[in-house]
Amino acid sequence: MALLLLFAVNANAGMTSPEPLSPTDIVADAGGGTLFLACATGATVLEFDVASVSVRRAIRVPDSPRGLALSRNGKQLLVTCAAPESKVAVIDVALGKVTRIILAGHTAMAPVRDHYGLDRRRRGIRQGGP
Repeated sequence: MALLLLFAVNANAGMTSPEPLSPTDIVADAGGGTLFLACATGATVLEFDVASVSVRRAIRVPDSPRGLALSRNGKQLLVTCAAPESKVAVIDVALGKVTRIILAGHTAMAPVRDHYGLDRRRRGIRQGGP
């Protein structure tokens, strides 16, 4: 399945050369109809439509994407862009573009969505758990 997906993505992304996409992460929306693929080559995130087996759009990010996390409501995609001075790109899924950049230190790799979906301090939750 993964090989078929990558072949379809390569073909539908308008790739005319055999340059690899170098996928580093994949995340699905809640319904499973859309996949987001972090592609290190070209600093791009691809939005892939499962039903039509095609790439909807390619979204440029500041650096090589390494990890993805979709917000609970599916409206934002967090993309860690690994580098000596890493960034986290916040993508507005509806717009298909980066709307915010967060500085993240050296080699940010794997974003994780908070179990509670909100900043713990605003909810009065201790750092150790609920």
